[in-house]
Amino acid sequence: MKLHIELFSKLNVYFDSQPQHIQPGKAQEMLAYLLLHPGRMHLRDILLDQMWPKHFSSCAKKALRQTLWQLRSDLGAAGSLVLTEGEFVGLDPDMTYWLDVDEFKEVFQRLNQNHPVKLCPAAAARVTQAVTLYGEGLLPGWYQDWYLLVNQRLAEAQLSLLDKLIEYYGLEKMYLTAIHLGRRLLRQDPAHERTHRRLMRYHYFSGDRTAALRQYQACVLTLQNELDVSPGYRTLKLYQDISQDRQPQRGGSVDLADESIEMLRQELQQIQTTIGNIQIMLENR
Repeated sequence: MKLHIELFSKLNVYFDSQPQHIQPGKAQEMLAYLLLHPGRMHLRDILLDQMWPKHFSSCAKKALRQTLWQLRSDLGAAGSLVLTEGEFVGLDPDMTYWLDVDEFKEVFQRLNQNHPVKLCPAAAARVTQAVTLYGEGLLPGWYQDWYLLVNQRLAEAQLSLLDKLIEYYGLEKMYLTAIHLGRRLLRQDPAHERTHRRLMRYHYFSGDRTAALRQYQACVLTLQNELDVSPGYRTLKLYQDISQDRQPQRGGSVDLADESIEMLRQELQQIQTTIGNIQIMLENR
């Protein structure tokens, strides 16, 4: 495939394996917007509202024309990807391209459709590739209104994939890999209590009881700071078992059978994040 586009970690475009420099600013934003909202043509007025909400109409229309010209110019031989038809702008449906976000979403959607109780090795390999693609996230440092909603959905998908991988490697007794992935999940969602609990268990089974106890203390502090709550019963029980050097259960159904209060905590955190994004959008209007 001649056209290769990356939106995770950093925007990169390659045509025939040659890098295409897309001008930072509105040209990059236009390309990202069209790629992340595929399969349809967009009214110019909608694009104006999304990308130039505070500009006068005449100025915004001129800026849109200039941006489309700049983007086509920067894409070089692949400039025909950006299609304009009267009052509509979109991507040429007859032009094929590879996009990392599409690859990521395909793995996530397939996993959701199949609803596996646990991953098989082949599925774990595909999920590992997907979370690797995600890298540092979608276009770090962007804060446009339209971007925040798309980014939130992809971030939640990444958490779900990481959660499945952590469970898989834990059940396979590959504890160091599971711990590495758990730390990565907690960097994205520090208050994910089930992951704290899994890391406690995996540290213990790796022979590092001290690290398991430190993980509990980190969990207590994070839940207090992030959600103003204390750890749930399962986490406290696991801490007591480890502190008294009693063999805890290895996971599996223990991890899957979350108590309702913890599920409510996670839902509350997602709601708070969504409300925060909406507030940012309103303040920027």
